Amino acid sequence: MKKAILILFCLTILLMTVSCDKNEPSLDTSYNDYSDFNNLPKNYLQVIKSEKSFLYMGEEVLIDNYKSPYLQEYLTQCDNARYAVLDMDGDGNEELLISGWTSDILVLHDENGTIYGFDFTFRGMYNVKTDGSYYWNAKQGRTYGCSKLSFKNGICSIVELYRAEHSADGNTNFFVKGVKVAKDEFDSFYKSLSDVSNVIWYKLSIFPKNIEDKG
Repeated sequence: MKKAILILFCLTILLMTVSCDKNEPSLDTSYNDYSDFNNLPKNYLQVIKSEKSFLYMGEEVLIDNYKSPYLQEYLTQCDNARYAVLDMDGDGNEELLISGWTSDILVLHDENGTIYGFDFTFRGMYNVKTDGSYYWNAKQGRTYGCSKLSFKNGICSIVELYRAEHSADGNTNFFVKGVKVAKDEFDSFYKSLSDVSNVIWYKLSIFPKNIEDKG
């Protein structure tokens, strides 16, 4: 009798294990490996090679002629330029980020075959996360926060997730999605975002290029 119960128990465990295995999510085979920039989507690759222009502040610009917003140096002459690829606004389309001088970031967004460029200084965007969120700070660090980007009709909008403002009198105001909140609510929201992984950056080996200053 005991032997029969033991056999039945073992069969039950085996069936449960098989059932659990069937319910395990399959591995994501749609991941694109962009460690080689030649694997980038064609439009982005053409922009990096300066074979295709992108719209920047209403004008068509080749990457060879683009200068970083902070130092006004040609991005293609930067010997530590890096790139990352992620879906910043969750619409299913990936953006290409290029980081150069002083960690300025150029965000390239593909919309119906047209590439739009939006740049951010090193204080305006850093610690970019895989969910598209990123950190920023202003007023010499007295104000800091986390935001995401939204793209529509060639326009890039900044969507603030949270921010903290330190005043000269020592007081601090906390905001979540534009609404003033208590510190404990802010801390809870902050923690929920801080666990998200940073994006992977790869060296952009096609840079630097020898670009003549055209004045």
